[in-house]
Amino acid sequence: MKRSALRDRICWALVGSHLFAIFFSAIAIGPRSFEDALDVILLITPLTGAYLMIIVQYFVGQNAAVSDEVVIGKTAADLFTVLTAAFGAALIGVLYLSWNGDLSMDLLKRSVGVIETVLGVYVSLFVKMLFGGDGAAQPVP
Repeated sequence: MKRSALRDRICWALVGSHLFAIFFSAIAIGPRSFEDALDVILLITPLTGAYLMIIVQYFVGQNAAVSDEVVIGKTAADLFTVLTAAFGAALIGVLYLSWNGDLSMDLLKRSVGVIETVLGVYVSLFVKMLFGGDGAAQPVP
C-alpha cells in the first residue's frame, strides 16, 4: 500500500473517531451530568489536539511529497489499520456502554484514560511515521 493511501486512512479514522467520541460524550453524558461529560471530553482532547496539530501541520506545509510514493508493507499497513480501528472502536465502545447504562461514570473515565494512554501511544508512533519527520513535508514558515 502506498504511504499516501495509508496516511489518508489513518487520518480519517483518527480524526473521525475522536471527534465522534467528543460529540457523543456531550450528547450521551451531558444531559445526565455536564460536569461528567466535560471530564470525559477533557480526557479525550489532549491526544485529539496533538493528532490534529500534526495532521494539519503536515497538510498545510505539504510541498511535493516524494514520500507518498513509498510503499508500506502489507503487514505494517494492516497493523496500522487494525490498531487505529481498535483505538476508535474501544473509545466509542466504552462511551456507548456508559450511555447504555452498563458502565458507571467512574469506570468510564478510567476506561477512557487507559484507552487513550495505552492505545494512543502505539497510534502516536504511526502518526509520527506517516505525518512527521522521516520524509514528511515540513510546514512552510
